[in-house]
Amino acid sequence: MTKPKDPKDYKRMGRPRFPYDDLLGKEICRAIATSTDSLEEILKRNPTFPSRETIREWRFDLPNFAAMYVQAKQLQAELFAEEVIDISDDSTYDIKLNKDGEPVADNEVVQRSRLRVDTRKWVACKLAPRLYGDKTTTETHVYTHEQQLKDLA
Repeated sequence: MTKPKDPKDYKRMGRPRFPYDDLLGKEICRAIATSTDSLEEILKRNPTFPSRETIREWRFDLPNFAAMYVQAKQLQAELFAEEVIDISDDSTYDIKLNKDGEPVADNEVVQRSRLRVDTRKWVACKLAPRLYGDKTTTETHVYTHEQQLKDLA
């Protein structure tokens, strides 16, 4: 009977692991906290940053980096909330001239703005639910047996 191999005996496949560095971790988190771009866009702009997978591993393996990353995402939520106001207040392209030269609403621009606002609100709500989430209240109802039967009917 053969003895099972120790997992350390297996050769790691793929790219070698990118070593963590505190300064690099701070730089990554600062880039996230100061931008509403996705992580993928931030990584494209910064070729010295490690891959998305490496950053996920760091978040899992390194509690200090994970905490810093969470704080960066919460700061990013503030930027999303500020963009909601900017987009909502910007009516620059809401009106266009039709073929008769009369001003009419450009529904495509208005709908795109609505989508941009809704998306940013959703992301801000998920990143910082205490700040930007909907307030919910929980009501407790005590039902009598008759009320339960009535509700089921």
